[in-house]
Amino acid sequence: TYHVSSFLAWPPVQKSMFTNGAYVAAEFAELRASKSWKRLRPCLRESTVGSPQNFPAYPASSPNLIHHAYHLFRFEKAFGPLGRLDNILEFGGGYGSMCRLLFAYSFCRRYEIFDLPEFTALQRYFLGEVLEDRALKCVAFATRPADLAKVARRDLFISTWALSEAPLALREKFEPAILASTNILLAYQAEIDGIDNVAYFGRLARDRRYDWQMHEIAHLKGNYYLFGRRTG
Repeated sequence: TYHVSSFLAWPPVQKSMFTNGAYVAAEFAELRASKSWKRLRPCLRESTVGSPQNFPAYPASSPNLIHHAYHLFRFEKAFGPLGRLDNILEFGGGYGSMCRLLFAYSFCRRYEIFDLPEFTALQRYFLGEVLEDRALKCVAFATRPADLAKVARRDLFISTWALSEAPLALREKFEPAILASTNILLAYQAEIDGIDNVAYFGRLARDRRYDWQMHEIAHLKGNYYLFGRRTG
């Protein structure tokens, strides 16, 4: 029997959403040695909700939370501070950990998460436990593209691997929202189900309104970052 109080130990969640890979040690070492550490450190305190694993080298946090913070660190290393993020859209929100982190890291007026209904239910539970009421009121959940708010431009579009696992037809529906965001933070694997993701995201990065950085993640071979910041 699965109990929601320890949902991070559920085998399906462990397999799809939680990392305890050795590479997190390398990420943590890089974070701790960086100038960003002073700002990131207060955001890395893990809650007990879901019974997460502690990170041995820094028991106040978890491998997942450190891994998510590393994505933000790498983006800011490429383009400088993200600044105030009034409006964020996350494609594939896991159990809500990145959303929780971004509320701790930056001001946010609206945070939308697009995901499957089953994951949305998990996100509602987790975020309902870890966010203050005023922050929770800023979170919106969508399970269909039509449910998303009609916004001219978002401050950040973020998807760590989820977009690269989606069918091409669904990705295409999100491309207008992606390319109408000031900042774009994507992580993806090179190939999935016969789809060449390197080619797909390379085409996305042809938009000349953005400065782009695309590179393989050195400690995660076969996985890549695509970062973009709008210039016009």
